[in-house]
Formats: sequence, C-alpha cells, structure tokens
Amino acid sequence: MPRPKGRDNVAYRRIRADVLVRDNRTCYVCQGEANEVDHLVPISRGGEDSYENLAAICRPCNLKKSNKVGQNGLFLTQKAPPQSFVISDLSELSGFDPIPNDNKTDITEVQADQGKNVSAPVGAVVGSPIPRIHSVIREGDQSRVAEALQFAEDIGITLMPWQKNALGEILKMDGERWQYRQLGLICGRQQGKTFLAALRILAGIYLFGEKDVILMAVNRKLSLITWRQIDWLIRNTPRLKTEWQATYTTNGAERIMFKNGAQISVVAATPNGARGMSADFLFIDELRAIDQDTYDAAIYTTNARKAQVLTVSNAGDKNSTVLNSLRERALSGASPTLAWLEWSAHPSRDIMDVKGWVESCPALGHYLELETLKHLAATNDPMAFRCEVLCQWLDNTASPFEAGAFDECADESITLVEGGDLYFAFDKSHTQRHAVLVAGQKVGDFVHLFVLQEWNAQNPLDEVKLASDINAHVQKWRPRVTLYDRYMSQNTATYLAASGVAMADCSGKSQVEAAHRFAQMMSARVLRHKKEATLVDAVNNCSSKISEHGWRLVRRRSSGEICAAIGAAMVSWHSSTPQSKPVIYVA
Repeated sequence: MPRPKGRDNVAYRRIRADVLVRDNRTCYVCQGEANEVDHLVPISRGGEDSYENLAAICRPCNLKKSNKVGQNGLFLTQKAPPQSFVISDLSELSGFDPIPNDNKTDITEVQADQGKNVSAPVGAVVGSPIPRIHSVIREGDQSRVAEALQFAEDIGITLMPWQKNALGEILKMDGERWQYRQLGLICGRQQGKTFLAALRILAGIYLFGEKDVILMAVNRKLSLITWRQIDWLIRNTPRLKTEWQATYTTNGAERIMFKNGAQISVVAATPNGARGMSADFLFIDELRAIDQDTYDAAIYTTNARKAQVLTVSNAGDKNSTVLNSLRERALSGASPTLAWLEWSAHPSRDIMDVKGWVESCPALGHYLELETLKHLAATNDPMAFRCEVLCQWLDNTASPFEAGAFDECADESITLVEGGDLYFAFDKSHTQRHAVLVAGQKVGDFVHLFVLQEWNAQNPLDEVKLASDINAHVQKWRPRVTLYDRYMSQNTATYLAASGVAMADCSGKSQVEAAHRFAQMMSARVLRHKKEATLVDAVNNCSSKISEHGWRLVRRRSSGEICAAIGAAMVSWHSSTPQSKPVIYVA
C-alpha cells in the first residue's frame, strides 16, 4: 500500500498500534519489550507501510538495524500472531523425542535445551532447535562457532536457534582440521538451510582462510540463488565489500573473486561439472536429486585440502540413492568424520499433527507461520506434504490404505473376551529384535484387534523365551489358531507347535491376500481397535511392494517396525475367511 504523506497521519498511527498489539510488544530481534515498529524492507529500498512489512522492535535494535533489510531480506515475521495450537510451556513440543529413535542412534541434544535457545515470542509454537535424529555427537578440541556468530552479528545477520546449533556442529575442530569432513543436514523447505550455508561460506572466506568454494545443486538456478544471496550481502555490507574484487555473471562461469585470491564458483550438477577443480568447502544443495556419478565427481574436489563438505536436502524417496546411502552410513557410524543432523517428523505423525511440524520445521514460530503450514497440510497433496514439509522418507507415492480409514476404525470401548472366534498372529522384524503378538476376534460383522505383547531387544530375540511368552497367552485365551509367516518366524512356530499350539502358516500368497483383505476391511470400517500406539504406528509405517502374487506390506524407508500391522492383517484375513464346518446328514 502506498505510504501516506506525513509521519503522524492517522492511517499510519493505526497500523503502528495494530502491529504493536499483534506482536505483543515483543521485539522481533531480541525478544525484549518493544515500543517501536520496524520496516522489514526499509522505505528507502521500496518498503511499504503494510502489516506484512512491519514488526515490533525495541529502540536499541531499531537503531542498530538502521536501513538494513529485516532478517537480511530472507526472513519476514508473521503477519498475525499464532493463535491456534498455542502451547504455554514450550518444552511440551520442542527439544524432545517422545518416540524411540528407529535408527538406535544417539539422540542426545546437540546444544542447550529449548528454553535457552528459543527467540520466538513466549506462548508461540516454535520449531525444535535440535534435530530429532542425528549421528553420535563427538566432542571437538574446539569450535569456531563463537567467531562465526560474532562475525554474523557484525555484518547484521541474525540466526535462528536451530541454525546456531547446526553451525556449532559444523565448526567443531579436531586439531587443525574440521572434526566433520562431511555433514548432511535435513529439514523441511524454506527453513533457512541455504542461508546457513551462505554464512558458513562467508565465514570460511573471511575468517578461516578458505580460498576455493564450490556451489552445486541439481538445478543450476538453485545454486545461483545461494550465490546471488552471498553476492548481495558482500556488496551491501561495508566490512565484506572491502575484500571483494569482482563478480563475474557470465552464464556457466559465475564467480565471486576476492582480493586475496579466494573465489566462490557455481558448477553444473553433471559428472564433468566439477572435474579438475579443488575446493576448501563444497556445498551441495538438494542432495536427494543428485546422481551417483555427479556426486562422486564433486566430492573428490576436496581430496587435496583440509576441506569440508556440507549437503542439505529435504527427505528423499527410493530413487534418492546418494542421499539414502549417505544417511545410512552416517547413522550407522561408518566414519567419525561423517555427521548427520535431521529435523524430520516421526513416520507415524499425521500430516495435521502439530508435533510433526515442530520436529521438521525448525523455523516455525521465528519467520514461518503456523497458519501457512495449516493451509499447506489442508490443500496440498498429502504425500508431497510429507516429503517436502515433514521430511518423511517415502518408498512409494501412496499409502496402501485409504487415508484416515484406520483412525475412523478406533473404538476404545472394545474388550477381548475368552472364547468365540478368536485368532492370534505373531510376526518378527527382519532384524529378529522386534516381535508383536496380535489378537483378532470376530464380533458380528466386525473384527476387533488387540496388541497382546510386544518384544524389543538390542540383540536377536531368544526363540525359546519368545515361544514361551506366546504360549502363555495361548493358554490363557485359547485362540482357534495362531498364524505366522514362515519366512520370518519358522523357528518360533516350531517350538509352539511342539507345545501343542495349533499353528497356521500365512506367508507368500496368503500374506498378499491378508494385506489386501486388511485394506478392504479398513475401508469398509469393519475393523475395530483401541488406538494402541504400537498398532497405530505400525499401520502408519506401512508401504507396499509388488510381488508375483500382488502387493504386500513392507516398511517405509526410515520408518518404524510394522510387525503389529502384519499381525493385524493376518488375523483380519483369517477371521473373515469362510471356515469349513462338519455337517451330519440324517436320512
């Protein structure tokens, strides 16, 4: 909206008063008490007197900011204060891992707890400043993060808590080398990943003596966006511009040159794009779409240097071979110089679950609006939202089950009763460290599902003990039959059969039929369950894989176990299959 004439006009004063109320008189820079409003994009640079361009600010921060672009032109504060999903205690949502880490890796906090890092207004829902999943954190000899943070402050850059935490890991030292030669960073789109990389690049040039920096992305335009952000900051910041020599914008040869001989170059994401080059710092954006040949050619540019590689992305899929391989190696501890920081929603999170947004969107509450995520979740393709925002790995493009169907089958009033049409099924994971026993009882037209017991162990489960535990349930409830998959549980089934338990194999073609029947019964709403977390999570973790007999249930990449879902499918299939009954004919 055009700026009204005169600073004291009624229209501007009304907007100013509204903004102060909207922002709870909280400075968007330091979170102190605010009595002034700031133009995020200054009037001198084309900014307007609009609600979108105004934010509450205290006097000292306003003077310090001067006519710089608010949050460096990249982050704008919210148009309206978050009113939905407001949490009075921020620790309820951020800085937590309520569900065990599927990868069995160290999930300790990267730095301080939530209360010491949050810079969003109190009462707002904010993204977690620490990653939900990460590789084992190592102690470094020292960290150069303090230098980098002071450097950021000197050039007018304000970092979010999660960026400070990530930077603290990136800049750990092991003697004269970087402790982590390579880092992978995962979080949702528009969280500030590339801006964090831009600061790391500038710190490398101005503080750490790095001479050659290479930027790469699957789409050259993405690399150029980061490159232009860096160029803009350099040319518009006096301290940075004194070392700048020239910027070359020739298509295919974009470079920023410095007086000390350092340079920042953009290369194409092709096998030949980075060949013949050497780098002190390599930044690869959108790793999920980089192919192996391109990655190999780029990564070897760092061989002759005490270099560091930073890769960023959101979640991948089964075709993201480089990303998936790097993630698996990092979380398995393949190398102490490879680190992984992942802000992702737990695979069981529904797309409307605000806890999932907190886990995957660390910028939430700082410059990313809660209302924006609500809109995207309600209007966007669910699978796209899961991948792009929640950073949930997807092995396929669609769940094998109707969206929301299992939730609508919930009935916490159901109870398991002895006798009747009762069936058991148990299943073990491929690691042999997880198993679940499920009961299914036919009640009229419905099948009631219950999780009777779950086993988890650090080492493969004891087959004899497992069979003994299952037999105890069999003796108590007397099911008609206990189902199993011979490919996963034959040894346990053998022990049970030797104890007199009636067993039935449900593998191969029967397993496919069970999966199909389970999906059909779920859509028909003839299943009932007590919302047990083990079963609900397992259903949410399911994907599908085509076999010679049709599709069967498999585990999504990076998801939790699905044994409970497979057991539920077995008992649902068997209990709904017509059973032969003896008939006596009398002449």
